[in-house]
Amino acid sequence: MREKIEEVLAAHAHKAAASEYDRAVCISAVAATRRIIFEQFEASGRLVDADALINHLQQFHANYNDPDGVYTSGKGVIGDLIADLGPVIRSHDG
Repeated sequence: MREKIEEVLAAHAHKAAASEYDRAVCISAVAATRRIIFEQFEASGRLVDADALINHLQQFHANYNDPDGVYTSGKGVIGDLIADLGPVIRSHDG
């Protein structure tokens, strides 16, 4: 599952790097989401609770705001990323 998560993150990182608007904000939003996800893997090397991770990501999304953005706060980038990651995370076999 970690490989599938990495694929989704890589695709979104590529999209962020190609953004015409607030590229740095988009890249930072993807990187911050990546950190949150992989903090969950550090202790055991695998994801223990998919629902807890999804809830944590949703809370992170609700509170995220990069003040450096002119056109975006990065929140939309994170929302799109969570939408793509949700099915991958929920399908894990623990």
